[in-house]
Amino acid sequence: MSNSDKWFNYYGESALRRVGFKEGQTVLDFGCGSGYYALPVAKIIGEQCRVYALEKDRMELERLIGRAKSMGLKNIVSLDTKDKSIIPLDDESVDAVLLYDVLHHYFYPRKDERRKLLTELWRVLKPTGMLSLFPTHLDSYMDPKLADIEKEIADTNFHREEEFRDLQMMHDGGLQKGRVINFSKQQPSPVTNHQPR
Repeated sequence: MSNSDKWFNYYGESALRRVGFKEGQTVLDFGCGSGYYALPVAKIIGEQCRVYALEKDRMELERLIGRAKSMGLKNIVSLDTKDKSIIPLDDESVDAVLLYDVLHHYFYPRKDERRKLLTELWRVLKPTGMLSLFPTHLDSYMDPKLADIEKEIADTNFHREEEFRDLQMMHDGGLQKGRVINFSKQQPSPVTNHQPR
């Protein structure tokens, strides 16, 4: 059995339920790739709710939608974007955001880019929303330290809530033990200059 099959059949839903995803939520999977997290979350939240799968690589989105169809999932909405700092969703429209394997040098090498992204995530989250971070690659020689990323998240008015260790997670096509950190949204809003949607 492949790592993907093990993830989708045994580990994925269990790990993501433990982290806090549950039935009835609207979820944004930012940088969803081919759907390792969007697909199990779509099962968890139920067919009446939506997973917004945002990815700039059109081929990855097509692969995700193909997998969703083969699994009988109809509640994933693909969002492609050329501008990685603008999320095409309304203010306070999602209950939870997956930010898994995204905040590292390959996608967001500069602090100002990460700040723009975090401000956008704050905008689209509901007041009781959850930001869930899988901090891969951080603390490596090329990447910012996890402590620095957590400070940037806190500076964007998120509060660190909970950390889950030793979760069986998918990363780079393989299963590995990892940790996930959840943050809640705080008031007031970070300073933004965007126009209402």
